[in-house]
Amino acid sequence: MTKRLFGSRPLLFMAVTFSFGILIGAACVSSLGAKVALFCIFAICASVMLAVKFFRRFAYLAVCALIGFLAIIGAGDIYNANALPSGENLTLRGQVTSEITFSDEFYFTIDSISVNGKSYSGQANVYFYSDDIDFRPGDFVEMRATVYTNDFNPFDSLFSSVFVKGSYYGVFTYSCYKISDGELDFFTDTELKVKENFYTYTRPDTADIATALIFGDKSTMNENLYDDVKVSGLAHVLAISGLHISILAMFVSWILKKCRVKSVIRLAVVGVLLFLVFCGFASSAMRAFIMTMCLMGARAFGKKPDYLSALSLAAIIIMLINPVNLFAVGFQLSVLAVLGIMLLNKPIIKFFKRDNKFTQLVTTSLSTNVMTYPVVANVFGQFPVFFLISNLIVLPLMSFIYIGVIILTLFTLIIPLPQILIILDYLLIPFKATVMALSSVAVASIPAVGM
Repeated sequence: MTKRLFGSRPLLFMAVTFSFGILIGAACVSSLGAKVALFCIFAICASVMLAVKFFRRFAYLAVCALIGFLAIIGAGDIYNANALPSGENLTLRGQVTSEITFSDEFYFTIDSISVNGKSYSGQANVYFYSDDIDFRPGDFVEMRATVYTNDFNPFDSLFSSVFVKGSYYGVFTYSCYKISDGELDFFTDTELKVKENFYTYTRPDTADIATALIFGDKSTMNENLYDDVKVSGLAHVLAISGLHISILAMFVSWILKKCRVKSVIRLAVVGVLLFLVFCGFASSAMRAFIMTMCLMGARAFGKKPDYLSALSLAAIIIMLINPVNLFAVGFQLSVLAVLGIMLLNKPIIKFFKRDNKFTQLVTTSLSTNVMTYPVVANVFGQFPVFFLISNLIVLPLMSFIYIGVIILTLFTLIIPLPQILIILDYLLIPFKATVMALSSVAVASIPAVGM
């Protein structure tokens, strides 16, 4: 019998203790005395466990807790040290790094921010109240503005999500003008071109859905459409997650296998491709990427895949990169959904006493929704009634829909024929029809119990 690539317990315990350290650190991030006292306690515990032979094999847990504690403290200190000065009538300069949208005001994101010649990290969301603009994405602008900076509060799920994205500040201005031309980096420029093609050559609702599927961006999605998607139980389909990454990984791996490419080379090609496509996305995509590479790597080297180890390793890496991820809703839902499949899928299958494709779809949907219910109840306050029906209809088709959207998008980047994107209007009919039918039912969602 082949050995597992990793043992489950060490990585799982490391993830748990690392999370514990982050939680403790977050609770005292604003108190210098508490930070010093808890640091001493963690350091003493780690030292004692390393010194006493009986506890030595568990000392790595104390070290993980200490690292988690220091990571969240450091994140808070760095944020506070680099925060923009809040106030009115400040002069800001920065580069426009997003599309410029208009509702009641112009909205865009700026990076490379400076105030009175001093540079600051992070991005700012700008709300520009005007009838016209003289700049485009990539240009450098200057403005007289009012700036709002949120206090560092990692327990707040909204702030955590914003912090993870790097959009730390809100800027409101009536005066913004171009000071110099600029160019976007290749990836941002490509993303904006694709979005422009979507909204030019397809229906608005198709463009909203395609943008979410490809980029995980729902910021420009019609609010009523997104509410309908959530009520129908299909919001997870529009988040860049394990579903999208696994579909793309399997598709590319299948093509390479047909070309008789060796497993190790397939692993490297899939890894590079997934990294290039998804490296800038949310923690849910990063979690799926790390897990996919772990599981494919295990198979490529003749080891038995260990899903719990892969999930634990992914969680550790994501929290090491940014410990505030622990409090972000996307990270919580992603980890809990996968954990639900691992822990509940087999027991539910045994309950049904049969194992086939239909049963697997049902049990997977039940497992993920049961495990993520506490977060859904706390954050959204409602629960989709027809999640099982919508997933049974849409999920079997998602492989074809997602791959179709990717192929059409790549085609328009290689060959300047964006008119072909009109096919997306027909390709997405099953998804849109399911959302429309289920969201129109009076009891499509119910208040979450306990809210």
